[in-house]
Amino acid sequence: MTEIIFSSGAAVRMRLDQPSSRERPSDVRGVWTLVTAALAVAAFGAGPVLATQSHASAQGAALLELARKHFHEENWPAEEKLFRAAASGGEADGRETATDDVDPAKAASWRSGRMIRPERLRWLCTDPAALKLVSIRGISLSGVRIKGTLDLHGLQIPFPLQLVSCAFDGEIVLGHSQLRSLNLSGSFVKGVEADGLHVEDGINLGSGFNVEGKVELTNSTVGSDLKCTAGKFLGAADGTALDASSARVGGSVLLDNAQFEGAVIFNGATVSGIFQCDGGHFTDSKGNALNLDSIRIDRNLFLRGATFTGQVWLYNAAIGGNFECREGTFANPDDGKALIASSARIGGNVLLTTAHFEGAVIFNGATVSGIFQCDGGHFTNAKGYALNLDSIRIDRNLFLRGATFAGQVWLYNAAIGGNFECSKGIFTGSKDGALDASSAKIGSNVSLGRTQFNGTVEFVGVTIGGDLECIAATFASNPEDGRALIARSARIGGSVVLVAAHFEGAVNFIDATVSGIFQCDRGQFKSAKDNALGLDSIRIDRNLFLRGARFNGRVWLYNADIGGNFECSKGIFIGSEDGALDASSAKIGGNVLLNQDLVMRGTVRLQGATIGGDLVCEGGKFFKDGTNVGALEADSVRIMGSVFLRDHFTAEGNVSFKNGRIGHNFMLEGVDQREKLTLDLQFAKVGTFLNDRQSWPQKGNLLLHGFVYDVIDAKARPDDARNQVQWLHRQRDQFLSQPYEQLAATLRGMGLHEEAVYVMIAKNRDAGRHSNGPWNWFWYHTLGKLICYGYRPWRALLLSIVIVIIGAGLFKIGYHKRIVMPTAGDAYYADSDETELKERYPKFNALIYSLETFVPLVKLGMESHWIPNANRSSDLHLSRVVLHLNGSMLRCYLWLHIIAGWILTTLWVGGFTGLLKT
Repeated sequence: MTEIIFSSGAAVRMRLDQPSSRERPSDVRGVWTLVTAALAVAAFGAGPVLATQSHASAQGAALLELARKHFHEENWPAEEKLFRAAASGGEADGRETATDDVDPAKAASWRSGRMIRPERLRWLCTDPAALKLVSIRGISLSGVRIKGTLDLHGLQIPFPLQLVSCAFDGEIVLGHSQLRSLNLSGSFVKGVEADGLHVEDGINLGSGFNVEGKVELTNSTVGSDLKCTAGKFLGAADGTALDASSARVGGSVLLDNAQFEGAVIFNGATVSGIFQCDGGHFTDSKGNALNLDSIRIDRNLFLRGATFTGQVWLYNAAIGGNFECREGTFANPDDGKALIASSARIGGNVLLTTAHFEGAVIFNGATVSGIFQCDGGHFTNAKGYALNLDSIRIDRNLFLRGATFAGQVWLYNAAIGGNFECSKGIFTGSKDGALDASSAKIGSNVSLGRTQFNGTVEFVGVTIGGDLECIAATFASNPEDGRALIARSARIGGSVVLVAAHFEGAVNFIDATVSGIFQCDRGQFKSAKDNALGLDSIRIDRNLFLRGARFNGRVWLYNADIGGNFECSKGIFIGSEDGALDASSAKIGGNVLLNQDLVMRGTVRLQGATIGGDLVCEGGKFFKDGTNVGALEADSVRIMGSVFLRDHFTAEGNVSFKNGRIGHNFMLEGVDQREKLTLDLQFAKVGTFLNDRQSWPQKGNLLLHGFVYDVIDAKARPDDARNQVQWLHRQRDQFLSQPYEQLAATLRGMGLHEEAVYVMIAKNRDAGRHSNGPWNWFWYHTLGKLICYGYRPWRALLLSIVIVIIGAGLFKIGYHKRIVMPTAGDAYYADSDETELKERYPKFNALIYSLETFVPLVKLGMESHWIPNANRSSDLHLSRVVLHLNGSMLRCYLWLHIIAGWILTTLWVGGFTGLLKT
């Protein structure tokens, strides 16, 4: 292959290899014909090129001559190169040899042949005759030194300026000028004053550009990119390194890997492309290291890997795309504010991942259309907020996963459309707390799982569309504050999951609403100053789970509304002086499970609560604490299902269901340490009652007055009335009739009438031991006992029959011994010696006489005609025994007979009629 290059720069490549022996001569001739044609074409095209070069050389000579005439002196070597290059459109390289140093930092050592006077450059841009000779490619310099200030203020320069790797002894002044493009890459300048500059294309201040003063581009217009990549801006005495306030950039602003010693200001600027500061170093310890106040960036803002010493100011900025600070470093410890983006509007995402901030990061009032992500970031502010998102609006998610905060994170009144996630983060708050999202509105879930909080976390009045999840998180309050997690009046559309979380301080969900479950299984809650868990007036639509949790401090559920179950199985509650658990006035739609080795050290209160299902305390252990005698207080409780105090249920102290209403069963069975149990069922009402004998409290530890129940469970042997009466004897040493009457009524309702009678007899017998007054004593110990207090009246009837028969015998003997005599003096015939009665006089009948005198108000016509004569007597011979019968004694017996008749008849009549049943 052979390559032929012509003076025009054109090249023709053709195969000119030697023909092989097999190639025919005609093929060789064809190749050389093509070569000849190509040479002719190349020679024809080179003509215009040669002519152009000749024209440029002529223009260069003309420009040199024009300059000599204008300045009236000879041009320096570098100036001559400048004029020739300007005319030809080439670059004027100031180096005299290829080995000359090109570093502008060493310009002081350059030879004089590399110097250009700034007046020559201004003349090229202003003289009409010179402008006509300058190529459309403009002025291009490299490696030259400009002696003095280059003043191009107010000029309209129709071509580009490329002053690359040049050294300027003074400033460059371009204020209110217009030019095609400006390239100062690699150059060293004392300052750039370009207020109101208009550049049709771009500005390049990068690639080693170095300025010892301020670069001022205020109110400037840049048609394409503003590049400062790898530039070095040392700033002016006023602390400003780059000021592009109100500038309009049609492309991008590229400050990546640049170094700024002083403020970089773009407040009020407009950027149509991206704004990129990746890897840059920005230092302004006295003010704003980067000021983008009210800037408008149509695309992205990148501060990735950049380092800022001083404040980054983005107040009211409008960013069309993402705002990214990944791996950036922001430090402003003296002022306490590292990044301020208040009221900013960001059309994409905010990505602060793995960035380091020393000073507050503030986005209050900002709007973010995408996500806000701080994963792995480090935020430190010893003076207050570490991250301030007050009233921010984030359309998607907020991620603080794995981030570290030293200072408070403030989310008051924030609006987050998606999730808020802080999993595996570390929040070390200020005295005001670690995280405050009060009044925030979060569209989906809040995840704080495995996060460590040192300081109060507040969600007061928050609205969460999904779950609040704190699995295995750690919350430690400030010692002087005592609050760990406060979510008072929160509205949570999903569940609250505090599973395996640790809280050192109060947890408060007072007046909150939870649409799902509230789960604290295996959590640890400790509070020395307040309730360990406060759920006062909370509304939970589903279940409340405290299973396996440990509480040091009271759990407060006063007036709570729980739609499902309330379960505390296997939990440990070590209460305060106010008790261990208080669910007074709570409304629970399902079951309450205080079972499976649950330990309560302190009073459990369910007073006035309403439970839609069962109260299950099987295996639960309840211990009173301190001076409070109550172990389980459920006074006035309303339970639609049953109560189960069984299967190793233990209570040390009072268990009270006073005034309670239990719809089904009350089961007292398999109780441990019953000698420590005091059971109060006064005025309670249940359906079925089981009082297993092995679970009875000790005597004096049972209160049953007013207790009402419908059925006694078969396990309690209701057919053994003696056993049930012994149950009643476990009451305190005072007599109350209602427990006996209730037991008897229940037994009668179960068809056990004899057992009911036994109970009523026992009731009267026990009442007699507490009777007051002689009549009560007489009744309960004599007459009442005779007829079993009206429940065995036949005993008085049998005794009456016996007395009537005995009386009949005595009266018959008295009649035969002439002691019982007619009441009428003329009852006998006068001559009969009192042996023959007149026919009209009733004959004496001892049985009828005994019966009539015994039974009150019964008149059989015998008593009025016969009576024992007290003045008569007789002997009664019974074998060898002689009894002396005295009429006065028989008369006395008659009186006793009549009195006994009144008494016994009253007893058995009153007993049979029920009038004497007590």
